Amino acid sequence: MRLRTALLAFTLLAGSTAACAQTVAPTAALAPASPIDRYALVTRHNVTLTAIDRHAPIMLGNGDLGFTADITGLQTFPEQYSELAPLLTMAQWAWHSFPNPHGYTEQDGLIDVPVPGRGEQPYAWMKSWSVAETQPAYTWLRANPHRFSLSRIGLTFADGEALDFAKIANTRQTLDLWSGALTSRFTYDGQSVEIVTRVHPTLDMVMIEIASPLVSSQGLGVQVRYPGVNPASNPDPTTFERDGDQSLNIVASDTGDVHIRRTLDDTTYYSGITASGKIEQSGPDAFRVAAAGRDRLTVMVRFDQHEPVEKTPAYSASVQGNDCTLEQFLDPGRRR
Repeated sequence: MRLRTALLAFTLLAGSTAACAQTVAPTAALAPASPIDRYALVTRHNVTLTAIDRHAPIMLGNGDLGFTADITGLQTFPEQYSELAPLLTMAQWAWHSFPNPHGYTEQDGLIDVPVPGRGEQPYAWMKSWSVAETQPAYTWLRANPHRFSLSRIGLTFADGEALDFAKIANTRQTLDLWSGALTSRFTYDGQSVEIVTRVHPTLDMVMIEIASPLVSSQGLGVQVRYPGVNPASNPDPTTFERDGDQSLNIVASDTGDVHIRRTLDDTTYYSGITASGKIEQSGPDAFRVAAAGRDRLTVMVRFDQHEPVEKTPAYSASVQGNDCTLEQFLDPGRRR
């Protein structure tokens, strides 16, 4: 009886399995995958702001130069941002050291530390922060060398009047990840302003385009300042105090083109301003750029570790090169 029951159960199970097997359709061949729309994939992550994010200003860059932009697309209102998120222009090669009159070396920052099996070994180690108060060598060695900000680039009026943040309204800012362009739109005192900011793909250069009735009616333009280095270099190394050994010299100038040499202690770098408007020096460390009779102004601010040999390319060529370089990087097999 038990054997008959087992055989019946097996027959029912086998029959059920066979029936199921007969009703399963054969597996269809996989369809070829459609190509990835890389443009859609990238641009769906575009960054858009409609108000200031005090702790996260947008940053542009090319891997060697980084430019932090406020809601205007430039660095017009640094006071509106957290002190932990300063508006800076930094390069991989831009390092500075304060004078070292005592001649501290790496050896002055080492202390003998007992190591099991090896005796005492020299290490750069501080048991507590109080050690730095009694060992000035530690303080200098920890702080030097350090990165510094190459410039502060912001909006200004032709007469030198600063913009009033209270008159900024209707802000909308979008970083296009496909082209690398940051487009900032807002109204100032009821007048529309559009600013497009880019960083050149191969040169350490910030590219700016301003379109607004204010460019011609009130001389809305760009101010470029070359800061010094704050001894309290973290988090913001920028200072406009005239402390220390610093100088700014114009090495060449022409209509719409100025080249300077900037020296901060033992650090020297070069910068050039190329614009579609008039460039004039507005202070010992500052230049102002304004257009005459036009609603559009383009400005390029370039930085070099050494005196450049090649000329700065035209604005239109720089924009085209920027777009093509990013497109080839993001989608090398396709042209849009």
